[in-house]
Amino acid sequence: IPDLAVFTRHDRQRAATTAPLFTVAAVSPDETWSELQDKVRDHLAMGVGTVIVVDPRARTVYVVSQARPLHQLTPPLVVRIEVPERGV
Repeated sequence: IPDLAVFTRHDRQRAATTAPLFTVAAVSPDETWSELQDKVRDHLAMGVGTVIVVDPRARTVYVVSQARPLHQLTPPLVVRIEVPERGV
């Protein structure tokens, strides 16, 4: 389960029936890199196009998408979310 999941306005149902536009995963203090990789793979496997990983202790933000491997963001922290199949 992601820490934050963002859906389109059309997905406003009690239970999600489609994959989120993107998810945000916050790194827990006791979470291993392997566990984090598994979490990201799970999000991508369920159809999420972009996963944003936030590490508050290291003060870093990483992004991974179906089209681009994991990379660290540098200021300015701008994430482009492309979802052409949903008309967004």
